[in-house]
Amino acid sequence: MSRSLASLGLLVLLLTLGAGMSGCATSRGTAFPIGEMSYPAKAADFPIAVFSDSLPERPFVRIARLNYHSEKTFFAPTLYQVALEELKEQARKAGADAIIELKESKSALNETKIYNLSAVGIVYED
Repeated sequence: MSRSLASLGLLVLLLTLGAGMSGCATSRGTAFPIGEMSYPAKAADFPIAVFSDSLPERPFVRIARLNYHSEKTFFAPTLYQVALEELKEQARKAGADAIIELKESKSALNETKIYNLSAVGIVYED
């Protein structure tokens, strides 16, 4: 009887530790318009072009500042692709054709890992 009680206690301890170490997470995406113009949102499947290291050759106008911010603890990683997809969704809602000037930053405060990905949404002028 005491052996099964000890096994049950060990199981509860392991489950508690596992839940605590999996961590918790918060993430948030935001978009702020640039200028006075507003643009109609793009369709949910509209392909947003990503220019991470260069600018498009076509003339464009900057229309929105886009940001993805995440805070996670312990072993919960933030994936660049998850953040990028959120920026694309924000760009569609802002009416953008593409995103440029991507900036990624990572930091930590104790066990909390902080991740930020920002970009600028643009529309083509032609």
